[in-house]
Amino acid sequence: MFTSTKKRIICASIISIVLMALVALDYKAFFDIEGSYGVALFVCAMLLCLLFGAVLAVKFNFNEKWEKRYAMIYLFAGPFVTLTLVECLGNNFVYDFSPIAFISNYLVYLLLYGVFYAFTNRIGIAGIIVSVILTVFGLVNHFVLNFRGTPFVPLDFLGIGTAANVAKNYDFTPTCQMVISGLMLAVMILLGVRVKYKNKVKRKAAMRSVYTLATFAAVIFVFYGTPFLSSLNITANLWNQLSGYQQQGSVVSFWLNTKTLFVNQPAEYSAEKVEEIANQTTDTVEKTEAGESAGQSGKKPNIIAIMNETWSDLSVVGNGFEASEDPLPFYHSLTENTIKGNLYVSIYGNGTSNSEFEFLTGNTLAFLPSGCNAYEQYIREETSSLVSTLAEQGYSRTAVHPYFGNGWNRDTVYPLLGFEHFYDIDYFSQNNLMRRYVSDSDNYKKVIELFENRNEEEPFFLFNVTMQNHGGYDTQYYNFPETVTLPGDTEGKYPKTQQYLSLMKETDKAFEELVEYFSNVDEPTIIVMFGDHQAKIEQEFYEDVLFGGKSISDLSIEENQQRYITPFVIWANYDIEEQYIDKISANYLSSLVLETAGLEMTPYNKYLTSLYEELPVINAVGYIDKNGTYYDYKDDSQYSSMLEDYKILQYNNMFDKTDKQDDVFSLGGAKTPFDAALNFPKLCAFNFSRTFA
Repeated sequence: MFTSTKKRIICASIISIVLMALVALDYKAFFDIEGSYGVALFVCAMLLCLLFGAVLAVKFNFNEKWEKRYAMIYLFAGPFVTLTLVECLGNNFVYDFSPIAFISNYLVYLLLYGVFYAFTNRIGIAGIIVSVILTVFGLVNHFVLNFRGTPFVPLDFLGIGTAANVAKNYDFTPTCQMVISGLMLAVMILLGVRVKYKNKVKRKAAMRSVYTLATFAAVIFVFYGTPFLSSLNITANLWNQLSGYQQQGSVVSFWLNTKTLFVNQPAEYSAEKVEEIANQTTDTVEKTEAGESAGQSGKKPNIIAIMNETWSDLSVVGNGFEASEDPLPFYHSLTENTIKGNLYVSIYGNGTSNSEFEFLTGNTLAFLPSGCNAYEQYIREETSSLVSTLAEQGYSRTAVHPYFGNGWNRDTVYPLLGFEHFYDIDYFSQNNLMRRYVSDSDNYKKVIELFENRNEEEPFFLFNVTMQNHGGYDTQYYNFPETVTLPGDTEGKYPKTQQYLSLMKETDKAFEELVEYFSNVDEPTIIVMFGDHQAKIEQEFYEDVLFGGKSISDLSIEENQQRYITPFVIWANYDIEEQYIDKISANYLSSLVLETAGLEMTPYNKYLTSLYEELPVINAVGYIDKNGTYYDYKDDSQYSSMLEDYKILQYNNMFDKTDKQDDVFSLGGAKTPFDAALNFPKLCAFNFSRTFA
């Protein structure tokens, strides 16, 4: 069955020794790793060199029966080996996978083997092709991980030109992962070449190919056309791609990301059309002089924008509810120098950064693929925003988030939006946490500290994303006594809801402290605060209490929209016109802030201000017109052309790399000052080994 010759053994031995010597020359790649981990990898590399030599030294003399058996072993074992080498390049190991993650990865690899087998009728050739292609993918992912700290995602294909330009600045010295994976690939190729079996009966071979390709087509349909994988919790981890790739595998995670890849160019799109749409509204929106809004001082007001994690007012949802006390008494009491109301966002329960994307840019998730994350996938270069508009008017720009800076890719995105500084969790004390997060009260103390140490020659802008109310309400915490309960039969029935409402009370108290501080500040200052999404509490609370026993799946579009309402408030320490706004979506809020502050607005802001008058709500769920009529995007309406115009402007703003109309998205056509993106201080943490909530 196995034969050899002296000459074959000598040649194989020489090749093995040469391979071992090459590995030994690269010993630093292994022994620079802390602990015994590097030693184990070095031993594995040496064993792979010996295995390659051993396979090369012998000749396989199988009869027809054993040829088929060997081919089947290669077919079913090969995907596991290929999976192992690809994950090794991603600094990951398959034994860390959950059972469902391992099975899904293995089946994907096996399916790829089957598809190429269907075309070639040679199992060995199929295995070699798949292994080489996926090894190349693994290498690309390996380099992207090393250079950028985040994995390779489908949209990175758009940046291949830039990557080629900067590649010479990086070190391509082989790592231990590259060495081991390369040796595994060499063994796979050598074993694949030895597979001689092929189906000699053409009819059977053809039928097998048909079955395989039909299976592949069915998998594609299930993947793109049904929520089956989501029901198994197999989804792209858009919050932290690195964590997703480690938990669910590189190839599967990459494939999952393709579901949020496609953004089609709008019909009748052109750069000229962008200018035409913008010019229609530029002259219809009057701007207020800054001095009139900021009182007698004539100074541009300081602006503090707070996106409060999971801040919502559930009393406006459905039939409302009763609690032992009002969780938001201060917010409800605010009237003087206050604009407040209901903000319609595009997400429910998670996806925080998508709400800040809508607020900061004026763009909407309604025109982006369902399930996408704008920060992770679409902001890859300098992007016009509220931040850049304020930069053009002389504002300092600071971002604050008391959690890990690389979550949602913020440490990369913020300088591209125009921020100068970013303070993350490393700049907060961990000695006085609420549950396991920095409290809003401590968070605002940092905001005040940064304000007091600002450059007083510049108006101050700060954007703060809080963390106190982050989801996970099913654990009782010794450092957080719950103070708000539900009455009667509902008391204790919804523990997540009660903990969440108690957190809302703490948020309200902290906000009151912040407003009290700035009430005594002489400089004109505006504070805008809004919630990113409602809480992921018991679904039964929504169904049984808020919607009177109606299933979530049976809600009307109007009822469903209520699950996407959060509060917003704009408060000033000087006179502004009080207002209650029942309906406004997050994409309009930054334009409202600019208008309230009496600052210059870009043509895009003016366009949004005009559009708001007709369609005060545009979010991923649907849209609402000025008469309070609710619409679904699948239905045509009298507003379809308005939505198409908005889509054209947003497409130009986000995706047109050659004909972006900068004068529409900046002030006076001036170049947006993005010096911050070039010299962004590394104030945020870069420890990618952390586990994210």
